[in-house]
Amino acid sequence: MDRNSKYFLSFVGLVIVLLVGYKFKQFIIDKDFTLVANIPCDPATESCFRQDCETTCAEGDIECTECDTESGIVNADGSPYKKIELPYAKAPNCLIEENCTPDEASQICVAGDETCIITTCEPYVDEANPGNVEDGEVCAEAPKMEDGVITTIP
Repeated sequence: MDRNSKYFLSFVGLVIVLLVGYKFKQFIIDKDFTLVANIPCDPATESCFRQDCETTCAEGDIECTECDTESGIVNADGSPYKKIELPYAKAPNCLIEENCTPDEASQICVAGDETCIITTCEPYVDEANPGNVEDGEVCAEAPKMEDGVITTIP
């Protein structure tokens, strides 16, 4: 190998080491990235997301054994949720550990904080209003009351 090739390979190696070091510092030390998570939501007061059993559960799918075919809910408790995006450094422990109570979740974003974004469900209307529901999700409707008793959650 000639001298120029050694310099070039040394330079490329140095650049790779520097890039890996920079990203390590950014993500591990500074925690400078956006956390995207689901937080509890009350469908009686907000437009919430819910997992859709029909589109996420294929027949015989092992991960969908908790699929309730009557309600179309994948997860066992059928929890409605909304989505939140915020810098990891500002995220409370309950959000990182994914165990926020509804009271804790309602206080995560401070008024006027533009780095914290909460997304509620907007269903597909037409091409001009495509909504924000992803594959495997539906908008949760508020529980229906009949004679003072909650009947079904669609």
